[in-house]
Amino acid sequence: MKLKSMNHVLSVIKWCDVIIKNGQEQFVGLYYDRVRFDRPIVLFKCDWGLNYYLSKALELMSVPCVEQKLLARVLFNNTKEGEYIDTVYISEVAKIYSKLPAFSGEKEDFDEELNNHVLLQLYQLETDICKRAEKKFWKQQIKNQTEEVSDDKVRKKLQKSISEIAAKYEMDYRIIHNASQSTDEYYLESEVEEHNFDLWLMVMLSSKEQKIYVGNRTIFQSFEMKNVDLACEYIKTLTEKTCTELVKKINQYCDEFKINPRLYDIAENTLKTMLKMNYNRKGIEYGFNPDKTVFITYLRDQNDPSRMYKICITYNELLRNPDAFKKLIENPKVVRKWNFWSRRKKYRKELFDEKFQTMRR
Repeated sequence: MKLKSMNHVLSVIKWCDVIIKNGQEQFVGLYYDRVRFDRPIVLFKCDWGLNYYLSKALELMSVPCVEQKLLARVLFNNTKEGEYIDTVYISEVAKIYSKLPAFSGEKEDFDEELNNHVLLQLYQLETDICKRAEKKFWKQQIKNQTEEVSDDKVRKKLQKSISEIAAKYEMDYRIIHNASQSTDEYYLESEVEEHNFDLWLMVMLSSKEQKIYVGNRTIFQSFEMKNVDLACEYIKTLTEKTCTELVKKINQYCDEFKINPRLYDIAENTLKTMLKMNYNRKGIEYGFNPDKTVFITYLRDQNDPSRMYKICITYNELLRNPDAFKKLIENPKVVRKWNFWSRRKKYRKELFDEKFQTMRR
């Protein structure tokens, strides 16, 4: 069982443009940056025992999936993760991309682009919160069970625990028994209606594998069936964090990311002007990479050229307090705020290339 691989797959799915699949046997995730790449790359491949779980999880995620058995098979067999697709497959892949909304030739308006960027921010937020909750859960050192338990007993414990969790947090709850796969699937679902953001957790009891699988959009774990009590505590921990901390943060994030095109242009032009003037005065090299939610700036450390500062600020935070950003780029340092932070990292030359509009002497 490749637990690390499933967590890896879940973490990269949100960056994929499309998943090409061969039934439940093979999955290939593709990503294409029209500015940086001459053709799509393969972000991940998957062809192992948990594919059924992955196929069910993909039904609940927002990434488009396309059934193309032959294409999925040849891409899987002939391309490594991180590599460009071979030129012989460009025509078939291009047909798929031409039907994707983001690549159909119709330019997204400001609100659509902003919404897509907000979703990426929220998915990352969900990942961070769930991983912190999981780390804290395992530190509690809950004891594993040692006695074997029957499938019926495990099924009853899961159903009782999940139904109680659903009632407590007012989540939709459903069970699907799949005889062909010898599985019982439990779904907990809810939505932050104001921001149209769905929350879900899937639990799968596999009688064939004698395992309990638990996962959502960002995190995955497995338990032996005899450890059903541990699995129930894990489910409870993730659900509690999702329905309390995550929901609160979603509201906070979405309020912070509300901005109209005019204010966005003012904030972006202000940032670029500040960086240019700071370079002219102090010679601090910079690069930047904006989207519609945050503006990421890279400043080379003048005291140690092997290092750089990565600075992230929301547009609304800049509009509230432009002097704070100005002072930071003049004298870079580490800052820890959720909507305005700075971290010191290893210098990466590609972040200062001309495509990031670095000013050169």
